[in-house]
Amino acid sequence: MRMALIIRQILAIARTEFRFSIRRSAPLVMTALICLLVAIGSLLFPLETFKEWSTRLLDMSPEQVENLASMGYSAEAFRDLAFRFALDWSTASGAAMTSSTIFLALVLLPIATAPVIPADRKFNVLEILRSTPIHGGIYLAGKILGVLALVFLVALLVFLAFLLSLEILAYAYLRLFLTADGLFLFLKISLLDGLPVLACAAMLGVFTGTFFRTRRGALLPGFLVGVLSLFGWLKLFGAPASGVPRDVAAYFIFQNYRTAAMNTLFEINGLEGQGIMGADLPQVGIGQVFLMYGILLLFLAVFALLARRWLLWKEHF
Repeated sequence: MRMALIIRQILAIARTEFRFSIRRSAPLVMTALICLLVAIGSLLFPLETFKEWSTRLLDMSPEQVENLASMGYSAEAFRDLAFRFALDWSTASGAAMTSSTIFLALVLLPIATAPVIPADRKFNVLEILRSTPIHGGIYLAGKILGVLALVFLVALLVFLAFLLSLEILAYAYLRLFLTADGLFLFLKISLLDGLPVLACAAMLGVFTGTFFRTRRGALLPGFLVGVLSLFGWLKLFGAPASGVPRDVAAYFIFQNYRTAAMNTLFEINGLEGQGIMGADLPQVGIGQVFLMYGILLLFLAVFALLARRWLLWKEHF
């Protein structure tokens, strides 16, 4: 019964914070802006590739047709294979090249979420809550849950819009749709890298704001914590080899991405070891990814404990 009561209290605070965050609009707008930048960047490279390949293979010389026949492919079958390769390779490559854009969240999102608790101080919400059976731990959990619910909802809507746009472009130029492998890639990179970054950034902002009484006073510290978290993330979780800033989770996902069309075309061209990130690169194991999440959870737990102790010390809550 006690646990059920605590859960209801957390959910009640989360629902209230969800509505307040929409009204304040800063977390909503900032999350939407960051996710849109990632989505648009991930569409630009595939769009250019689709345009090129839609006309590149329309005509083949008799020599090319004869060479394909010797390998067991008709011109039409090879064209379909090449179009499928173009779709699989370009969509994954576009995501790999722009995945680092999500790190903007570590700098910008804490600015939007840092005023969450100072706003409650301004409107005397904490004074009211102190007269209820709710304590500071439940309050913090509810605030975090409400903010994360809004951030994840906005990210989901942008993600669905991105997939719809990608499918429309792929069919318009190549008359193809994404395979299950392609959809699963975007799902993995979103769940295992995008959402953890967004969640960490949002939580850092809320925890940082706990130590300040005014919304304006929490903005600069939120920004500074965000900048430090960006450098710390790339220093602790940076990929061993990459052309762009990327953590081990994203590196692990992209290094293992292969589809049937990619394998076949690489084999035809003698590039069996090739991938979207190149060949002969250092490998990252799943253990390194789990270690990254473990360190991240430990850091957030320490920050949460500090915020909780501060509320208990300064607010007796």
